[in-house]
Amino acid sequence: MDKFKKAFKNGANIGYLVAGYPSLEYTKEFLNALDNSALDLLEIGIPYSDPIADGPVIRDASFEAVNSGVNARAVFHMLGSVKTTKCLVFLVYYNTIFSYGEDKFIADCAKVGISGLIIPDLPFEENGSLAKRYVFPNDAEHAYNMIKNVNSFPEWADVEKVLINANNFFEDYGPFKILKTTKSEINALRKIRNAIAHTSMKSVEDFEKIVRGNVGYLPDGITPAIYLIEYKSGKRKKDPNWFEYYIDHLKNVAEILVHYEAYEEE
Repeated sequence: MDKFKKAFKNGANIGYLVAGYPSLEYTKEFLNALDNSALDLLEIGIPYSDPIADGPVIRDASFEAVNSGVNARAVFHMLGSVKTTKCLVFLVYYNTIFSYGEDKFIADCAKVGISGLIIPDLPFEENGSLAKRYVFPNDAEHAYNMIKNVNSFPEWADVEKVLINANNFFEDYGPFKILKTTKSEINALRKIRNAIAHTSMKSVEDFEKIVRGNVGYLPDGITPAIYLIEYKSGKRKKDPNWFEYYIDHLKNVAEILVHYEAYEEE
């Protein structure tokens, strides 16, 4: 992770190559000269017979490398004789990892200095086993983005999806633990959001019930936005953007969802 931070400190200059094209020897020479280049980070594509996420140029280079006998084992062997201080990342299709063996693949990545993986054909919803074992948040901000899955508030309105995302990263394996009160907290926020977005009697009743439960009574002129600002954060924003505030408040909920230290049940 230190290499990532260094690479992106002032904006990263990122390069890409297909390992083994035009030859593994050429790839090795290129990597050994990387420290003398302007690149901060290099993506290394492991050749694959059916690179569905790539354009014609990369696809043709990958196909030629595969036909020359280049595979994941050959790439790892070549990297064993490479010396560079630059950040290296694999762009690799999941079938390559699966056939190689997840544990062995990750272990070999660590041995040859690979700092990260880009897996274009692995949907977020399917990455549970890989994420649980090898992806860990650096801090609460990183954790928030992981469980938020870089989506805007409609995803957060789905309580089950939030908990599934958090489960994938933190339960059992990560340094963060899910708190038992989370589901009710997010459910309450969903009802508040509905009261902002809709004017149905049901949404109004749900919102008023939440206010009475948390404040003890129903203040005059209370609205979902005012409630979020004055009663949930303790401060009023000048000319607030409700959408932005909603995201900010959900970020606070995310910080409730995760812990800085391993959560120990009493």
